[in-house]
Amino acid sequence: MHSLLTLHRVVGAGVFLVTLGLYTKTMAPTVSFWDTGEFISCSYILGVPHPPGSPLYVLLGRIFSLIPIGSVASRVIFMSALSSAIAVLFTYLSAVVLARRAMGGEALRTFGDSRDWATTMGAAVAAMCLATSYTFWFNGTEAEV
Repeated sequence: MHSLLTLHRVVGAGVFLVTLGLYTKTMAPTVSFWDTGEFISCSYILGVPHPPGSPLYVLLGRIFSLIPIGSVASRVIFMSALSSAIAVLFTYLSAVVLARRAMGGEALRTFGDSRDWATTMGAAVAAMCLATSYTFWFNGTEAEV
């Protein structure tokens, strides 16, 4: 029998890759409304965006702006898409843990009964619902904190 951990890794990787592909395909090609221009330019010059600022975002944006592929704007926007896809992956993993605890299951064992499939697929659906929700998708495809 396959281990439940292998199933979670495969489904988690699938959720992450589908979300990253969706966000990359639909991300803003350049600067869009509101604060995106400010965050992109502050990431490029290591400036301080409007208070209270977001130093981690600016530092990570600077790292992504140094990658020599595409425009600076598309690189910083890709960073937002990547971090949003990682957040969806963590949502899937958290939903699996919560569902298994609610059902009184062990952390790792072999799968085979319908409860294991229900927790795995339910967590995947929950994560994809987050990924395709309007606000999360909108903020994941532009340079926004």
